[in-house]
Amino acid sequence: MKKIAFFLTIMLLNISILSVFCDELSWSYETGDDIASVAASSDGAYIAVGSYDNYVYYLNKSGTQLWKFQTGSNVESVSITSNGQYVVAGSWDKRVYLLDKTGQKVWDKEVSDQVYKVNITPDGAYITAITKDYSVFVFNRSGTLLNSYDSRDRLATSSVSPDGTSIVVGTNDSNLILFSGSGNRLWEYKAGGNVQSIALTPDISSIAGGAFDGKVYLFDEKGALQWANTLGATPHLVSINKDGSRIFAAD
Repeated sequence: MKKIAFFLTIMLLNISILSVFCDELSWSYETGDDIASVAASSDGAYIAVGSYDNYVYYLNKSGTQLWKFQTGSNVESVSITSNGQYVVAGSWDKRVYLLDKTGQKVWDKEVSDQVYKVNITPDGAYITAITKDYSVFVFNRSGTLLNSYDSRDRLATSSVSPDGTSIVVGTNDSNLILFSGSGNRLWEYKAGGNVQSIALTPDISSIAGGAFDGKVYLFDEKGALQWANTLGATPHLVSINKDGSRIFAAD
């Protein structure tokens, strides 16, 4: 069982059942196979779910299915814009899908290998995808491929700045790396464990990372470590507010 905490809401992923709790069980929704990924809009009004039954599900805050979209294979990762207007999905069919709020496909793009991690900027302007062969792909909202490169690192997670000029990745080799939009490696930091989650402020003045050594790390834009705090458990999810004054972490 894996716990994902979003402020006062806790989502429990158990096989194919998504359960949402506040003080008590609010609702549950069952998909056709194991749930691989969940993402919610900033106000919690919309929830995207990726499942091994090949579908992307789009639910409202009451747990009602608004639509579902079928891909060619397991949906390993989903991400959603802050207003819920767009959903990006990565599938084992080696494709990245951009869907709108109504469930219509905006575009899909073939990449080099199975997609296991996708991310979309809060305004939906840029999409990043990580593939099984550790390549990174950056698209704009129109589906134009802006950049792609083989990182040669065992990538685990990624995030892109709102203007698309900076890409931050975390690796299963314990590295946190900042790339320019053109793919140049600007700096790299070796954490004490695999980096599984990263978050950055819109101006990339602050970058947070959560690693398997049980620590949350905070860096400035130059890669200088500001602090590293130890938690009681492995931080699988980190988030940072716009001015970098608050960092949230969940196991």
